[in-house]
Amino acid sequence: MVILYEAVEFRKNIIIDKLLKLGFTKMPDGRQLYELSLTELEGLVNEGISLLEKNKKKKVRA
Repeated sequence: MVILYEAVEFRKNIIIDKLLKLGFTKMPDGRQLYELSLTELEGLVNEGISLLEKNKKKKVRA
């Protein structure tokens, strides 16, 4: 079980680093990134990447 916990925490730290680079610092409800589950963090990464892609497309069209 310790190995699984360490793997999840390692993955969470990688995702938190990505989110910080994308400009996310905390959730709208006030929770800090380190308080989120792995599933919530992965959802935010996917959401952030989608937003960046949409913004890039808007800039190309303009």
